[in-house]
Amino acid sequence: MISVVIPIYYKSSEIITKCFISVLDQQTHTEILVIENADGAGAARNEGLSKATGKYVLFLDGDCVLEPYSLFTMEALLENSDHAFVYGDYYRKGVWEGESYYRSKPFNHKALKLSNYISTMSLVRRKIAPQWDESLKRCNDWDYWLNICLQGYKGYYLNKPIFTAYYTKDDISMSGKEDYEKAKEIVRKKHGL
Repeated sequence: MISVVIPIYYKSSEIITKCFISVLDQQTHTEILVIENADGAGAARNEGLSKATGKYVLFLDGDCVLEPYSLFTMEALLENSDHAFVYGDYYRKGVWEGESYYRSKPFNHKALKLSNYISTMSLVRRKIAPQWDESLKRCNDWDYWLNICLQGYKGYYLNKPIFTAYYTKDDISMSGKEDYEKAKEIVRKKHGL
C-alpha cells in the first residue's frame, strides 16, 4: 500500500479536489493522510509520515494533480529494484513564468550535491524515509534527498511526467530568487557543500 501525505495550506478548493480525485483514480491501493499545514510543510509532512502505514509514502502537495499511471508505475519500479525512491518530470501551470514542463535527469549523487533536480512529489520507501527539516521553508526537498543519499541510498529517474503543479502568486516557490538563493546557501552549509 502507498501512503499519500497531503499538506493543506490555503489552496483553491478546486485544485485540492482535483488533487484528491487524482489519488483516488490511481490503479493501486492507497491511504490518504490530509494534514493541516499550520506549522509549515515540513511539520505537516512529518506528522503524515508518523501516521503512515504503507510500504511506500508519497508527499503530495495539495496543488499537485497526479497523472493516472503515476503511483502504479512508481510502485512497480520500487518493487523490482533496490532503489530508495522514484522521481520524474512534471508540468507547471498557473502563474508560473517560463517553461511549462520540468524535465529532471537520471540520478547522480554528485550532481545532486550541486543543485536539486528531484521533486518533493516522489515515491519513497517508508522504512528509510527520514524526517523533514522543519526549520527550512524553501529547498527542504533538496535537503531531504541529500539526507537519503547520505545513508547510501539512490533514486530512480522515471523519464515521464508524474504530476501537474498549479502555481499561484502566494506560493512559497514564487517568493523570489533572492529568498531561493538564501535557502540554497543554508542547505549547502548544513551539508558542507
